[in-house]
Amino acid sequence: MTNTNQTQSDISLVRQIKSTIRTRKYAHVDEINILWRHAMRSQKVIEWRNIMVISSIVCAIIVLIKYLSF
Repeated sequence: MTNTNQTQSDISLVRQIKSTIRTRKYAHVDEINILWRHAMRSQKVIEWRNIMVISSIVCAIIVLIKYLSF
């Protein structure tokens, strides 16, 4: 029963956030995190800083591989 109430609460929160983003035309980081977590159906919070650090490291590795191969 609690899980259903939590799901309904999450759905209404996601709808409210989407409406706010449409009105404002941009999203704050916390809103993106909530939408991301809802889309992935996960309770774990993934911070954008971690995503950007990982993507920067991957890009640096790719650049090094390209540079060293020539």
